[in-house]
Amino acid sequence: MNIITPIIDWTDSLLFFFLFLEVAYLLLLGSVMKSTVFKCRIDKYFRYAVLIPKGYPFPEQDYKHEYFQFFYYDNWRTEMKKIEADDFDMAIILGPFESIPKDLLSILNIANNSGFKALQLHTILNNKHTYKVRRKARLEELRNGLLKSGRCGIGLSSALDKYNFAIPLKWAQKYLKSEKTNLEWALTSHHIFIKYLIEPMIIAEGFPEHFKQRPFKKSIKRLLQSIQTRNLEEIERSLHRIFPSYKFLILILLAFSLSFSFYSFYCSIKWWMLLYASFFAFSLAMPDYVMESHKQRKSINLNKLWKSRQSK
Repeated sequence: MNIITPIIDWTDSLLFFFLFLEVAYLLLLGSVMKSTVFKCRIDKYFRYAVLIPKGYPFPEQDYKHEYFQFFYYDNWRTEMKKIEADDFDMAIILGPFESIPKDLLSILNIANNSGFKALQLHTILNNKHTYKVRRKARLEELRNGLLKSGRCGIGLSSALDKYNFAIPLKWAQKYLKSEKTNLEWALTSHHIFIKYLIEPMIIAEGFPEHFKQRPFKKSIKRLLQSIQTRNLEEIERSLHRIFPSYKFLILILLAFSLSFSFYSFYCSIKWWMLLYASFFAFSLAMPDYVMESHKQRKSINLNKLWKSRQSK
């Protein structure tokens, strides 16, 4: 017993410190400001090549018509290589959508004039009739609050989806050489900041598709390389891959909180507090419009119920 107790204490301290770092980082991401209001002078009207899937209509825009053009695609990487790079500054890749706001290009132009080269747009799902869809939509907004607006709030690049984003056209034609090229990794490795725009919102037909994450071993190797080159973007993304996922984090914290409650109630207090802090971080990152207001339940009046039955 005397030998086992120090081992348990050391394991407890080591795991708690490891998970405490992740929860503290989630609290930081969830607590930063999430406003994307740009205030700058329009010095230039950027020229946009808007790529949309075949079968979708041209969305109306309040932007000057001579500064943008639509292109239909089956594969946006193949279609983008056909576009003349000297005719456009930016390429906008849109996925299957239901509606696009009229001020999309105007807001993108303001963001580009502010100095941002790569932009990730906010995608939401219109159909939320089932509980499963609503639950997945909340998880997607949680990811947006932490990995997109949260990262931008502390000065790091946003996570990037496979659609609904804007990137420099010349850079994309030069560095996106194959279908396997991960666009998010390519942008961060070339020190191009990815800005997340909460507004305008694009109403899509399905949930956003995400780029594949690095394998665990490759993340550790990339972390060591990034530390030597002092690339904060790569260091943060490698650490995020090494840390457990959000669902696994909750399961670990809950398991340790319950198990240490039987071993030592004093040791379990810090685990319960860490579990509460993780839920608090998720609540900070979740936008208000996602949470549905609970319907007021009608209270049962037993006296009226008894009288109605007696009268019958």
